[in-house]
Amino acid sequence: MPASGVLLSGTRDPAWNIGMAVLGERLRAEARHQRGLSYEVFGDIIQIGPTSRQYLIGADARQGQDGAVAEILWEHVRRLAAEGPTDEELAHEKAGFAESYDDPRWPAEEVAGQARVTLFDLPRGDPESRLSEIADVTREDVARCFAQAFPTALIAVPAGVSVNLQGVGIGGCPRTKEAPRGQMFSMKTVVRLIARQWRAPHLYLTETGLARQDPDGDVHQTSFEDVIGVEVDGDNRIVFAANGCIFPVVPDAYRGGELLSDAIDSAIPATLRYSSDGQVVAKASPIDAIARVGRDRPLWYRLLNGVAAVVFALATAVLYVNWQWGTVELWWVIVGAVVTLWCAWDARPARRRKTSRADRQSGDSAPAA
Repeated sequence: MPASGVLLSGTRDPAWNIGMAVLGERLRAEARHQRGLSYEVFGDIIQIGPTSRQYLIGADARQGQDGAVAEILWEHVRRLAAEGPTDEELAHEKAGFAESYDDPRWPAEEVAGQARVTLFDLPRGDPESRLSEIADVTREDVARCFAQAFPTALIAVPAGVSVNLQGVGIGGCPRTKEAPRGQMFSMKTVVRLIARQWRAPHLYLTETGLARQDPDGDVHQTSFEDVIGVEVDGDNRIVFAANGCIFPVVPDAYRGGELLSDAIDSAIPATLRYSSDGQVVAKASPIDAIARVGRDRPLWYRLLNGVAAVVFALATAVLYVNWQWGTVELWWVIVGAVVTLWCAWDARPARRRKTSRADRQSGDSAPAA
């Protein structure tokens, strides 16, 4: 279920543990118990390095109350950055951390934590040292953590929710109405019919990167240098840009779409490409290479299939004569005919438009054939 939330960038610091616990308690107390706007408060810590962390906290909301919950959450983030927790809140959370180590379920959590430390080569610690660090946290330490994260904080609300949060600008993918210059790729008619997209977006291969023009005229654009990641799923690509724009590229859905995926793979380093399971895609596998040859159908491949089609056609004729004489079964003839047609089909040129880099830089916007 969509919910409002805040993501804060921080470090491995016990003050963050105290601060996020206080923030969760404040959010729960006001949004749920006092105003009845929310039921569940949730959070997570995302490890992005030996000492770097992303701290997430959010809350669900009653229908129509997402904006109010977001305002409550952001207000308490601001107050913690300016003032830190109260002495009572600080003492309460420190006592709670100490009590957690007496919970009979804690040994299992400790074993799991040590396993993560070993697996990801993270800084080691023991319960005694962690409790000592927690005991030394001050109100100023918590305020310092939130104040440092405040300028880069990200707050998200469900789609369609309008909020007015102090000091918060609206992010997301920038857009213009200016038509992009470059080679345009139109969605295939059959794909538009199947997907019921009567007014489909156009993709562009520009001089420096990619662009997409939505049916309403909005244009999203990025250069290849500003791409921060590419998710690879077979021939499909999802390009993530630093400005927040996302470009799904499905070559089979666009006329000449193979040029788009080829350009992406050529321009973007392999270290930024990863598969849907999170693994870095360093280079194509042999199966991918074979699939690409079958799709691109270079001259040598077509000549080979043309010769094979002639050979199998002659063999099929011989099989047909033998079937008439009753020396072979009919299915041999059928197999020969199918293989002949298959080779003949792959002997035809690939239906894609070959364009040079100079053509792309010329700014022509004619659709690909």
